[in-house]
Amino acid sequence: MDRKALIKALLGKKEIIDYTYVIMFLFTASFFMYFAVKPALSIAFSLRREAEDLKKVNAVYENNIMKLLDIQSNLELSRDRKYLLDEAIPLKPSTDEMLTHLISSAVGNGLTVELITVDHVKLISSETNKTLPDVKINMKIKGEYSSVVNFTKQIMDQRRLKTINKISIATIEDEVSSASSGLLTTVNISGYFR
Repeated sequence: MDRKALIKALLGKKEIIDYTYVIMFLFTASFFMYFAVKPALSIAFSLRREAEDLKKVNAVYENNIMKLLDIQSNLELSRDRKYLLDEAIPLKPSTDEMLTHLISSAVGNGLTVELITVDHVKLISSETNKTLPDVKINMKIKGEYSSVVNFTKQIMDQRRLKTINKISIATIEDEVSSASSGLLTTVNISGYFR
């Protein structure tokens, strides 16, 4: 038999035709699955993953917005009290004003101001740290112990932000008066500005 006749004889059988159609259908379906369904499924899964990522980002943004709104409401509440911040930490050193308050507090408590020195004030800070610049004042005052205690309390009650870095109390030996009125107190005070 001839090759063409053999092919015609084989293709003429019903079973071979059915198998040929099944093979062609499977080939076409595989082709369709690979080139049409697979990209659609991969796009669907990537969109789903992207949607989950966007939900996470949205939650972070929503949390940050809530924090920002909380900060804004706190700022609005404290806006009326901003003058207290300006008085506590002024923009300039205002050394003369601070000295006036310290001297009047000392004199008001019955203390005698012996000596006041002001350390060098840096108006422009070259450092990048987050500490406030300060004015350091050293005072030598003379008086009774209770007056010194009242003086330190009065310093802490003033609106200007100050810290007492060091206090040293010594008795004056050459005084004839009582021991409590003969106290020489050295106070190191820092006043802050912005």
